[in-house]
Amino acid sequence: MRTLQLDDFYKYKFLSGLEYNKSGSLAAVIRAEPDVENNGYKKNLYLIDGDTVKPFITDGKVGGFIWEDDEHILFAANRSDAEKKRRESGDMFTPYYRISVKGGEALPAFTLPFTALSIDKISDELFAATGAVDVNYPDFYIYDADKRKETAAKYKAEADYEVIDENPWWFNGTGMINKKRCGLFICNVKTGEVKMITPANFRVGDYCEKDGVIYYAGEEYTEKMADVHFIYSYDTKTGRTKQLTKKPMSVSYMDCVDNMLVISGSYKETYGISQSDCLYKLSFDGGEPEMFLYTEQGPGNSVGSDCRLGGNGRFATDDDKVYFVSTVVNAAHLICSDLSGKAETIIGVEGTVDGFDIKKGKIILVGMYDMKLQEVYTFDGKLHQVSHFNEDILKDTYVAKPNKMTTKSQGYDIDGWVLLPKDYDRTKKYPAILDIHGGPKTAYGEVFYHEMQAWANMGYFVFFCNPRGSDGRGTDFGNINGIYGTVDYQNLMDFTDEVLKRYPMIDPEHLGVAGGSYGGFMTN
Repeated sequence: MRTLQLDDFYKYKFLSGLEYNKSGSLAAVIRAEPDVENNGYKKNLYLIDGDTVKPFITDGKVGGFIWEDDEHILFAANRSDAEKKRRESGDMFTPYYRISVKGGEALPAFTLPFTALSIDKISDELFAATGAVDVNYPDFYIYDADKRKETAAKYKAEADYEVIDENPWWFNGTGMINKKRCGLFICNVKTGEVKMITPANFRVGDYCEKDGVIYYAGEEYTEKMADVHFIYSYDTKTGRTKQLTKKPMSVSYMDCVDNMLVISGSYKETYGISQSDCLYKLSFDGGEPEMFLYTEQGPGNSVGSDCRLGGNGRFATDDDKVYFVSTVVNAAHLICSDLSGKAETIIGVEGTVDGFDIKKGKIILVGMYDMKLQEVYTFDGKLHQVSHFNEDILKDTYVAKPNKMTTKSQGYDIDGWVLLPKDYDRTKKYPAILDIHGGPKTAYGEVFYHEMQAWANMGYFVFFCNPRGSDGRGTDFGNINGIYGTVDYQNLMDFTDEVLKRYPMIDPEHLGVAGGSYGGFMTN
């Protein structure tokens, strides 16, 4: 059996943006793979028709995309030499191209004068978009060519240093965010008129649209982010903005159902950042959100892996019901609830729903199951693997299966796993590594983790667990605010002692520890 190598990572495929067209007859997904030579990723678009997956746009330059209608896709990309040259100059803009699923070349559709993060179609002419905003130059999107060139030159001149005067100033997966915001724009692609409808210091969270009215959550701040939001509406016909809520809450997801908003959020009054979201409904006219589903776990996938890139939808509505991904113990399940709060688990197996879409009851998802890398699945009561992007990469390669074990620590059951080294021999002694997850409110589960598999293939025992502070077991277990490095440390040590008891083949004189983010803090 082949030994997994560190640089096998360069062969992995990462899936994002999975989305059905309007009728649910087709789906599309972005497949990214490392581009070592250019220190980046090649991103191609694939179409999914039933059980058939076929390449659609394969130049490696696809950014985000949306379905414009059942037959046309709009996608962001820098494809022309002029666009490349303009990008290299430091200018910030986003070209969109249109392509038909029936064939033909992709043709320029429109260009937005800012770095777009997402777009949604409101009408044939009107789009809503979120975009990157620099508080120092909030009107960049309406600058003329000369002023844009002058500002781009300033960016280049200041590229070697950062001035930090806000908190937080950096986010995982985003980089430096000091003086950076996410604004909400209305774009008329026929006339070219673009208007930012949020203030310069405003950070937009999630948003949705119905009948020409955009509903969005966000906060305006200077110097320190509070990470709580008010909810607003913007009427594209009248140009009026209305604040719908008076009490701030942290909002993760929003969607429209009939004549109301459905919100995943939390007031964070009891447990602060450890508070799990609940589901609320809010009239389009505003007021106080009404909770209809209390859940200890809350929406979101907290099960970690180092083999993901980009996002997929984790919250959707279909037929007056709400569907969301939720971390339950050590797996990411798909849950459904009606607006009365009657909830049921739709997909509840070991592994993770990394994201999904649903149209007229048809469910498609990106998942990690059976120690495989990401693949596309459909679900009709059973999971059906549709894509095979990563099948050959791990074929005939040693992938250590997680051996689950639970130990008692400070009155709690602490769940964890042990990976056996390749060519494991009970008569030999082995070094071992304790791996600690980040967060702390994330979780380990039975999914593929490249760094751990690489260590196991190098001849190490690898073990890991979910101590106090981890997600998936409710707020009491997950709340360790103010006591970092105490109860969680003891859980990790108790788990380590139990591993050494059960696996005497581990050499206690050659025992290592590693971790990322919060796991790095715990390692120290």
